[in-house]
This record gives sequence, C-alpha cells and structure tokens, in this order.
Amino acid sequence: MVSANSAHEAAFQSVTAQLIYDLFTKRSSVLAGKTISFVLLCVVFLFFVLAAPRHILADIRVVGSSTILPIVRDAGKVFYGLTGIRVVVKGGGSRAGIRAALEGTADIGMVSRSLTSKEAEKLQAHLIGHDGIAVILNSTIPLNKISRQQVVDIFSGAIKNWKALGGKDMEITVIAKKNGRSTRRLFDHFFSPEKVVSTAHLVGSNVEAIILVAGDPTAVGYVSIGSAEYAVELGLQLKLLALEGVEATSKNVASKKYPLLRPLNLATLRKPGEDARRFIEFLRSKQGQGLVQKNHFVMINKEGTVK
Repeated sequence: MVSANSAHEAAFQSVTAQLIYDLFTKRSSVLAGKTISFVLLCVVFLFFVLAAPRHILADIRVVGSSTILPIVRDAGKVFYGLTGIRVVVKGGGSRAGIRAALEGTADIGMVSRSLTSKEAEKLQAHLIGHDGIAVILNSTIPLNKISRQQVVDIFSGAIKNWKALGGKDMEITVIAKKNGRSTRRLFDHFFSPEKVVSTAHLVGSNVEAIILVAGDPTAVGYVSIGSAEYAVELGLQLKLLALEGVEATSKNVASKKYPLLRPLNLATLRKPGEDARRFIEFLRSKQGQGLVQKNHFVMINKEGTVK
C-alpha cells in the first residue's frame, strides 16, 4: 500500500534541495544574497503547502495539478473524518493527472484546465472551482500593472532589463513553467510568445515559482492567482500584477473580469468508483466548496458556473 506522505516528502525534499543548491552555488542568481530568515520562511511555506498525515493507507488515489493539490489535501482530511475513507494526494502536474486517470494508477486526476476533446472521449471532468493565472513579481519591483505585449516581450527576451519598464537598472530573471504543466499551456495559449528566453529558470509547481520570485528582487514569473494570494497572506515578498488594467484577484476571477481564467477539474473515467464519486460530491457540496474558498479559489454554484 502507499504511504500518504511519501509523495509530499519527495516533493518537499526535491524543492528544498534545489533551494539549498541555488543558495550556495553561482549557477543561478535567483537566491543569491538572501538571508537565512527568508530561507526559513520558505521552508515553513513549503511545509504547510506540502505536508500531509503520515502512514495512511490509500483508499482513494488522487494525482495531478499542484494548483488543486491543497484543496484536495484539505478536503481529504475532512472527508476521512466524515467517512473513514482515506485520500492520498500526489502532485506532478495536470498531464500526470490525465495519464494516471487514464491508466488507472489513480482514481482521480487533478486537472487545472479544460479537457481536450480527445481526453473527453474517455474521461469525465468534474468542476470544483475556478482560478486565474497571474504574472507575479518580487514586491520590491516598482511595477503594478502590465500589458499582454509587455509580458510577451519579457518572456521572449525582447525586454531584458527592468529599466525599460520604469524600474531599476537590473537584468530580468525569468521564471517559467516546464512543458506539460497546465499553467504553462494556458500561458502560452493566451500570450503566444514565439519562444521562452533560453536563460529562463524552469520550474514545475506553483510553490517553486513563488519561492524563487519572492526571493529574487529581479524575478518575474506566473502562477495560480489563488496560490499567489495565499503566499502574500503568509508574508512572502510577492505582488500580483494587474493584467490589461484588471487586478489579478479571486474577486475578479469570480466576476469574470480577469482575462486569463481557467477551471479547476477532477477527472475520472466515465464510471468512477463509488468512493471517488462520493469524494467528488463532497468537494462540490457546500462544505467542500468552503474548502475551495479557504484556499483562495473561486467556488462554483449548483450549475457548475462561477459563483
């Protein structure tokens, strides 16, 4: 059987090891010169986002999007208390969630985008919330809004220095998502950059991107609005930029004013198992939707639309 915490421990160790490596080598400037207190804050942030109960056997296996993971983690704890049915959660990205659901290595795949027509031939999407994708900066950078073209120019390398955008004379450090992540897929579809600058630091999860941007006064990245709002609430040096004049907030996701939106889905085979079905119903219930909102994401109503 599977240990509930094994996936989280592996993710925690991997990200922490990368942070330490970046801190003490010259391969990347991302964390250079940061204080020990900041590193400790990052470790605490990672712990709360990735931690899960130890030595729990899996009755429902859930794999996929790092954006949805905190919701499912919290819901799994409450669901276990109500039903005695255990939920084990593992990240890896939306593509991993789709693959696991199709192959039967997970009961539920977490997918922070719509299913493709091909995926929908075999899988069913269960909407549990809504989110947006925000461009994020270190909070010390004097920039509060950005246009679509400026984003394209930054991530393609056409703009290389913050001075071109009214900031200090500093080279821009680009933090981008790896291919296969739904955030990267939606970012590329919306902004359509011809390329991503070759010096970009590629990451997987929202947590990695948030920590690297919060730790580098020259950095820019893009992540889930809900995840970024949570990081700001925890006190990390981070800001979300208004895009095309619309602030990147959960409130503007709910009102559909923000231009870069996405659904948060749980994907199953057409006939999911009974336990998986009950867990999805719980997440779509009033109590489950409260956990969606608690994690800074937007709830759905009974018709599955933005509330």
